[in-house]
Amino acid sequence: MMNHEELEDWAGRAAQELQEFCDDAQAAAGNPDGEDQLLSVRVLIAEYERIAKGEPAWPVRMVDESEMKMKF
Repeated sequence: MMNHEELEDWAGRAAQELQEFCDDAQAAAGNPDGEDQLLSVRVLIAEYERIAKGEPAWPVRMVDESEMKMKF
């Protein structure tokens, strides 16, 4: 049987690590204050944040790449 508390804890830690990965990519691209690197990873983080709030994740998936660049 799945342990939902452990899964939630793991997902939160994974999202934090992914955010650090995105931050490192931004720094490596010479734009540490931007959010234009690793857009697919940023979508995963946004999906996690919506799920953690009890909201559906699918609206994040509906954003096309041009909108993503403006949003993230």
